[in-house]
Amino acid sequence: MRFPCEITVREFLPLLRSLMARRLIKEYGFTQTTTASLLGVSQASVNYYLGSKRGQHAKLAAEAVNIEKMADRLAKGLAEGELTQLEVLSEICAMCCHLRESGSICRLHEDMMPALKGQDCKACCVAR
Repeated sequence: MRFPCEITVREFLPLLRSLMARRLIKEYGFTQTTTASLLGVSQASVNYYLGSKRGQHAKLAAEAVNIEKMADRLAKGLAEGELTQLEVLSEICAMCCHLRESGSICRLHEDMMPALKGQDCKACCVAR
């Protein structure tokens, strides 16, 4: 059984971190160690994100929140010192709330657990 929160943790966050890590390294010239520090993860995690295919399921739903544009903006903000880690954290949490409220997480959840289709699932506790 997969929970809706797992989709965020296993799909959306790795996708967002991967996009941000790529931008910080390729566009701003940061090392993996510096990138890891900015993202609050280990250098090994950054290395994994750079080569990972994780988060592929999330790409369709992520289009609803323009996750690539968000990654660009957040990476730029961190790289140029215009955003604090707390501000980035707040924006990512707001994105997650939007994904739940919009039903994007629910659609992915139903795809991963077909038994939920047509069951009027309220697992996210989001009023729709």
